[in-house]
Amino acid sequence: MSKKPAGVGTSTFIARLAGLYLLALLLNTILLVFAELREYPPFWTNAGGYPIELRELVLNAFYPLLLVQLIVLGTASLFQFRALPAGKKHRILVLALITLFWLFFGCIVFIFTANNLENVMNGRGFHYHPPVSSQ
Repeated sequence: MSKKPAGVGTSTFIARLAGLYLLALLLNTILLVFAELREYPPFWTNAGGYPIELRELVLNAFYPLLLVQLIVLGTASLFQFRALPAGKKHRILVLALITLFWLFFGCIVFIFTANNLENVMNGRGFHYHPPVSSQ
């Protein structure tokens, strides 16, 4: 007779893991939109037609959300690897899912660092964008 690990029951554990995956998907989607907006020069000007409140939200919430996403993905990864021996049936699906989330996160990091690295290598300011004309 095999002994169940002390603590969380299987159904509660799976529900928590599913909740973390949903949170990771939501955060990845928000971060992707924010990363694209951050690197879109008209977004930061009045000519772009974006509300000031949205600009402030993107400016002030991007890095805290990025940190929260890192914590959520780390926690989901730890939970997943804890469940691997017990969940042999869905092992490949779960591994593929968390790998997909980490790749998605890597794409977000690439989007917001690529422009900044290019600017630094060309001797410009760290978050430089060329001026946008209002024509």
